[in-house]
Amino acid sequence: MFSGALKDGKPTNLGHCRSIAGDRTKTLALGSTEDGKDRQVGLAINDRPDQPVDFPAVARLVQEPSGATRDAAVRAAGAAVMPRAFLGRALDKSSVLAMRDAAGRKRLEVRVGADGKASIDFLDADGRVSRSITGS
Repeated sequence: MFSGALKDGKPTNLGHCRSIAGDRTKTLALGSTEDGKDRQVGLAINDRPDQPVDFPAVARLVQEPSGATRDAAVRAAGAAVMPRAFLGRALDKSSVLAMRDAAGRKRLEVRVGADGKASIDFLDADGRVSRSITGS
């Protein structure tokens, strides 16, 4: 999927390429977005449900208001993916490798900032940094 245009004289674009696991959901995605000076590009790895996607149920869910009820129905339809890893350029111009546990909680983040400063953060199950290592 690709699109692009000028918005208020600034470039905007979206590029997205993904791998679909059979009749299931995306497991590997390569994406790029730009909105003026905000730009992000990266590779995402996702877990997929063990069941096939119930596409008719998903089509009905599009009309439902977002919230916990809809989220549960999306999971029941086999359409929920769980992010596991991201490698790419973040909006703040840093390079990031973020890894998540099976529940989708970020547990490890390796980052090199635009200023060249490197860090490794270990996060607990609540998303709080429990240990951080920085370059000298």
